[in-house]
Amino acid sequence: MTSRFRKPVKRSRRLLQKDDDSTETHITNIEDLVKKKKIKVEREKTLKSLFQELEQERINQEEYDIYGYKELQPVELKPIEDIVFDDDYLLESDAEDVEENEIKEAAKGYLQPEEQENLEHVFQRTKEADEVRKMETDWKRPFFRSGMKYIRQPCLISRESTCGQKEIHLSELSSTSEGRSFLFASGCMKDWYNSAWKCSHYIYQWLFEVVALEPDKTTARNALSTLLVLWSLPGDRIQSDYPEIFKQRYIKLETFKSILSAYHALPTELIENIHADIPSYNHNMDEIMDSCHQSRHIPLSQLGLMIKAFGFSIRLWRNAYMPWEIRYTIRILLQLSLDKTGHLIIQEIQTSIDNCLSALKETSWEIDVKNIANDICDIVTSTKQQVHLLDAIKTIYDRSHHLRRVIGITCLERCLERDVPGSIDNIPTDQGLIKQIAAIFDYPGGFFKKRNSIDYEESWIRIAMLDAAIGTDDSEIRCEKVLKEIYNLIQGQN
Repeated sequence: MTSRFRKPVKRSRRLLQKDDDSTETHITNIEDLVKKKKIKVEREKTLKSLFQELEQERINQEEYDIYGYKELQPVELKPIEDIVFDDDYLLESDAEDVEENEIKEAAKGYLQPEEQENLEHVFQRTKEADEVRKMETDWKRPFFRSGMKYIRQPCLISRESTCGQKEIHLSELSSTSEGRSFLFASGCMKDWYNSAWKCSHYIYQWLFEVVALEPDKTTARNALSTLLVLWSLPGDRIQSDYPEIFKQRYIKLETFKSILSAYHALPTELIENIHADIPSYNHNMDEIMDSCHQSRHIPLSQLGLMIKAFGFSIRLWRNAYMPWEIRYTIRILLQLSLDKTGHLIIQEIQTSIDNCLSALKETSWEIDVKNIANDICDIVTSTKQQVHLLDAIKTIYDRSHHLRRVIGITCLERCLERDVPGSIDNIPTDQGLIKQIAAIFDYPGGFFKKRNSIDYEESWIRIAMLDAAIGTDDSEIRCEKVLKEIYNLIQGQN
């Protein structure tokens, strides 16, 4: 019987041959895959590069407007609640002085002594010309000297023949910054006061100086907290009218001026110019320079605290101040608001002006406000600067609102007098502020009656002063028909 099965050898050869063909095919497929992968990667790179070029071209096109000018990119503003003033913000740059000194040193090898003197004269004339140009073009008005500051230490010096143990302890700790820091951090002066300790008048002056002159901001704030506690009165507030109370606790105007001088205030800004027989505060510059420490800037935080504290002193102890002292303080605060440093503490200045105005006597405060407006306009004569005096006055408090209006009217009167000499004598001053404004606005030959060659910058300034003079009392504005006529005329000019 014949077997139907074939030999396995032949079969295995065919299978082996088939497996070899499969391996070759598999190898070929891997090479193809690798090649395809390389092609895909290259294409992705090329595509990515093309997209990047398109994106860059779009960005370049967005930087220019349709007229081919480069557009300004919007600046991301920081939320105001997160902004903390840094005292180093106002670092005074001495780059110009350094450059001038380098030029002088280099010139010594080439110029004769008399020629070097001429070079010094040229530098001085250039500085004066630059200052005049800045005064004419910039609305800021310098109150403090620029450059290096030498701010004295707030050391306590006893002015009494007999001192107690507490006063001796204060004097010892006040000699160093570390001692003052420990003193106010411990709160011992508050405890002494609550235990019926009578703080001497000169210690109040020293506390105020620590608030303003202490280089450590934490110590300055602790000193202000201590001063406010020592100003507090148990029981009825009417006790502040007693001379033994307010004469002991108030901060003298001379102390306030001495701190401004320590900050290197310009002497011309501190001129009283009210009573010739008032004694001025004199410094012994040798003692100040011996006990000073070097600072490159005015301590902004301490300046704000000092301004606020002095306003509180005037409000709490108003009977200790003469009317001219309060007027002088308000004028100084208005001048300070135009300085680049003072403008950064504008809120403290506004609060202090409110406190000072509240201390004026009820029977004469309107006359005092008129005198303040005249004084400040005599000192600040540029209209570009005068209009920014209004920034330092809030409109919430009635007396501050009135001061703002009177300054606006006074500025307009001065402008009209320059345009038409002798015109101020024809402006009524006894018929109310609105009648006075209308007379200034309608005066023949005045600024508001001009129709040709309009100075638009000056127009903005005059209209801003006019707006301040009119005020914000809706009932008064609605009742006065003349205000509607002024509004229509201004609209017609625009």
